[in-house]
Amino acid sequence: MTRQEIERYLRLLGQELEKRQLTGEIIIAGGAFMLLAIQNRETTKDIDAYFTAEPQAIREAAQVIAAREGLPSDWLNDGIKGFFYHSPPVLRWAEFPGLRVYTVRSDYAFAMKAIAGRPGDIGDLRAHQTNWLHISQRGNSHCGAVCATAAADSANPIFD
Repeated sequence: MTRQEIERYLRLLGQELEKRQLTGEIIIAGGAFMLLAIQNRETTKDIDAYFTAEPQAIREAAQVIAAREGLPSDWLNDGIKGFFYHSPPVLRWAEFPGLRVYTVRSDYAFAMKAIAGRPGDIGDLRAHQTNWLHISQRGNSHCGAVCATAAADSANPIFD
């Protein structure tokens, strides 16, 4: 999925939830987060998200969208929920009728990737480092000391 496809499918998801007179909330992480927030890739195979409001309705609506749009049944999945602290720091990414969409903060996503310890995440960790260096050069302290420490840690083998 591209950024435009993600936006389209999430808008459709919101419309489906709105038909049920519900407003769902999701927090995006994983590859979709990397595409939308860090911008280190053009596509992602799915959207990993934590469903914070109306989780069952979101699952059902996602299946309706999958069938209608010819998407895999797991195009939107909450398999990542086991990696979330109960109330992670978030930023609002978009709001559609029927759906509020947040992303985790970059420092939180970095920690999730680092804790997972998967070799395939090293590229994403490096992209986080580059993003933090760019943020610190702009004088933005949004991600705080964690960003500055991680970005400056040249002794860390992840950033070799």
